[in-house]
Amino acid sequence: MKLRRAELHDAPALVERWAEMFAEIGAAPADAAVRRGFAGYLARKLPAEDFAAWVVVESDRVLATASLILYEIPGRPEVTCEGYVINVYTVPSARGRGLGRKLMEALLAHARTLPLRKLWLRTAPRAEALYGRLGFAARPELMELDLSRS
Repeated sequence: MKLRRAELHDAPALVERWAEMFAEIGAAPADAAVRRGFAGYLARKLPAEDFAAWVVVESDRVLATASLILYEIPGRPEVTCEGYVINVYTVPSARGRGLGRKLMEALLAHARTLPLRKLWLRTAPRAEALYGRLGFAARPELMELDLSRS
């Protein structure tokens, strides 16, 4: 099993894990047009500096993913950027092996090298404890990690 930064060739697997995640949480299904849209987004963003994704791969299959979107805060000189964590997902057959934690540790290590003040994410209730152990605090509708304090 290998944890690494996602590359362009991982985009199809990232799209599939994303679609599986949304199907699992009961969101609108990812039809062909939505999948193409996300694939286009990944083609633009995987090489960009304001996006990063990680995968856990075993036997050439992507078992788990996590991504980070960076965005500038306009008009606030004390804050340069914040980050939004998306698409943290592990396929059901690989759960319980600590893959989500490993992905998040890699994502957080990367985030701490950047001029970020805070990270945000939305999560399913079953994952709140994981993010809490990593230092995220519950806020209405989101969880937040203040990197200036961790």
